[in-house]
Amino acid sequence: MPEKTRHLFNALDNRQDVFCALSQGARETTFIVSAEVKDHIKKIFQNETKVSEISNLSSVTIRLPKEVVYILGVYYQILKRLAFENINVIEILSTYTEITVIIDTRDVEKAFSVLKKIS
Repeated sequence: MPEKTRHLFNALDNRQDVFCALSQGARETTFIVSAEVKDHIKKIFQNETKVSEISNLSSVTIRLPKEVVYILGVYYQILKRLAFENINVIEILSTYTEITVIIDTRDVEKAFSVLKKIS
């Protein structure tokens, strides 16, 4: 893990009140963080090139059973339903038993309503 990223996670280690997610690709890294730590991020990464900054986002996390990894189309069904309701997914984060979608805060209630119907 790069030193600056390690510094960020160490600073946020005991903060239960913030959201912080990292997605690292081949050429860029995405940080999704609570507004409360935005200035801290800017300070740590001040010499890095910022591609984009989007505000007023919210996360919706769906917990999935372990068996889902063997079922075709689970993520497709989730994302399709959101798209059919004109909910734009800004980013997708996943772990073995969770999928988190990052969406515009204005769409949170509609997203919950849509996702509650999936079972």
